[in-house]
Amino acid sequence: MMSLKYFKSICVSLCLFVLLFLQSCTEYQKKSISIQDASASKKPVLLIRKDDTRHTFQKIGRQGRNYYGMLNENGKILKIPIEESDIKTIRMLDQTTSLWGTIGILLGGMTILGIISFSISLYDTLSHPDFFIS
Repeated sequence: MMSLKYFKSICVSLCLFVLLFLQSCTEYQKKSISIQDASASKKPVLLIRKDDTRHTFQKIGRQGRNYYGMLNENGKILKIPIEESDIKTIRMLDQTTSLWGTIGILLGGMTILGIISFSISLYDTLSHPDFFIS
């Protein structure tokens, strides 16, 4: 029969696993790109303005001579105007590094949860009164 302590540890481990599974890692390339390249790529970007405010956009679009960042908020697409003279850097999403970062978070978390579960089960086994009786 499963002890209450062991059942609680499994429940806590499952909850932590779900939280880790919902985590993701977003990494942006270190190299800055031009606003024209960012607009042509149609990929998510991190825009840092000269006053060091950061904005993440799903993509950068262009209408005529004006550029704008596109955000999806509550199912509506917002277009935020971007002044070229106000841009410090634009960095594009690095999908490969983001994927490996997410995998690393999951594997590391699962390893820690496995060690915790093993330790609890080992403790339960060693603390059982009949364990040392031969």
